[in-house]
Amino acid sequence: MSSRGARDRRGVSIPTVYLNENMDIRVAQLLKARGVQALHTVEAGNRGVSDEAQLEYATRQHYIVATHNRRHFRQLHKKWIGDGKEHPGIIVIGFSTPERITERIALFLEREYPTLEGPFCKTPPPLENPQ
Repeated sequence: MSSRGARDRRGVSIPTVYLNENMDIRVAQLLKARGVQALHTVEAGNRGVSDEAQLEYATRQHYIVATHNRRHFRQLHKKWIGDGKEHPGIIVIGFSTPERITERIALFLEREYPTLEGPFCKTPPPLENPQ
């Protein structure tokens, strides 16, 4: 798997999504089934590693982090920006079913990611038709 990710249908480069260990591993599988390159912390052998070490790993690999851990990763984002450090991005998302989380991440990558510049820490918008 390339650390640079894939391209969407418009040719925009989409980095691999690196799922923090608090995310259900099925989200990685579902994203892959949709053509999104994804890697779970467990698959990377990084279970139990600190949040900052997870962000450092993702940054070295050019991965976007996806996590349920809003508070810690928002704090890390602010700290990194304040220290002049950059990262490819952080997606913070609430708990839901793996299918709904996958849908929200995929839509975010398709609709919002191509418009973002620089490091970001964002929550994908809710689905338009929740079920």
